[in-house]
Amino acid sequence: MKKHLLSLTILTIIVVLTGCKKDGIDPNGPQGLMTKKWRITSVVMVNADGEQTDGFLDECRKDDIRNYESTGKFILETGPKHCFEEETGQVGTWELRENSKKLYMYVEGRGYYRDSIVELTGNTLKLGTSYDDYFMIETYVPQN
Repeated sequence: MKKHLLSLTILTIIVVLTGCKKDGIDPNGPQGLMTKKWRITSVVMVNADGEQTDGFLDECRKDDIRNYESTGKFILETGPKHCFEEETGQVGTWELRENSKKLYMYVEGRGYYRDSIVELTGNTLKLGTSYDDYFMIETYVPQN
């Protein structure tokens, strides 16, 4: 009887330990991008020599919010500080490609964009864009 009770106890422990997986969200993958709304905090330019220059973020962009919906829809909500008088929000589509290293977006009325995902964690999204003579890194944080 003690053998059966011990076997049953061990079996119960195994079932509980293996059956209670946490359904966590990977903050470094697509779900991490989709579970938050993102606000830009900085824009840094990196030249061919690796020198970084900060200060390229206009005040009017600091209150804009990016939302990457699970349906593949992209929404840019403009805040009260406008960069130009007729500024409105933007919509489009998005998807991750190349093992979640590239963010491809289409923004209606603006066209196609491709950014490198430099960093994606629960607290930071860094998108990089290559130009002829520099690399631009935009840093976003979750909107509170």
